[in-house]
Amino acid sequence: MDPARKSISKDIEQYVSESGNPENHKEVLLVDIETSVLADFKYVRLVDTPGIGSVWRHNTETTTGWFPETGGVLFLISADKPVSEGELNLLQEVYRYSPEIFIVITKTDLFSEAKIKEIESFTAEVVRRTFDHDFPILRYSAIQDVAQHNREIKNRILPLLLNRDKVFAQILRHKIATLVESCLSYLEVACQASLKVESEKAKLKKWFWESI
Repeated sequence: MDPARKSISKDIEQYVSESGNPENHKEVLLVDIETSVLADFKYVRLVDTPGIGSVWRHNTETTTGWFPETGGVLFLISADKPVSEGELNLLQEVYRYSPEIFIVITKTDLFSEAKIKEIESFTAEVVRRTFDHDFPILRYSAIQDVAQHNREIKNRILPLLLNRDKVFAQILRHKIATLVESCLSYLEVACQASLKVESEKAKLKKWFWESI
């Protein structure tokens, strides 16, 4: 199918939802949305992925497929359940491609200020044990103090944009380091496999000559 572009602003749900486009039968590669609200982010593409853990496998594949393309990452964790092992594993995978990660705790309107602070503290401690350093932790609610949350997230991201050349170089070095590490790991596995094959050949040869 040849790539094509079309305006779908009135029918967007028919292209991005599972009910409107089950298993992506319409072969949608991506949907670009432009809004004046994001004017300050004109040099950035914000990518909203479908997440992981869905019963729809292609949603997970779409999400993980974007990992190598990431620059900065807003990693969402719901306040109504503790950070899970699966989320930590996902965060480790994301970190392979970008060091610029912001953890956003969502649904903060469901809990008191004291409870949210407890959730933030627990999340920070778990992440620190896993990565041996900290990531910024932000709050978000789509119901309460929305403007304030938007402003705080914006204030965290804008410095990256103001220094985008320097940040881009840092992210690129991080990706290259990950690539080098992956190549070395592959070579080590290949070497070990080769040694094992040679060892098995030697054993077989020894058995053969001892048998005749």
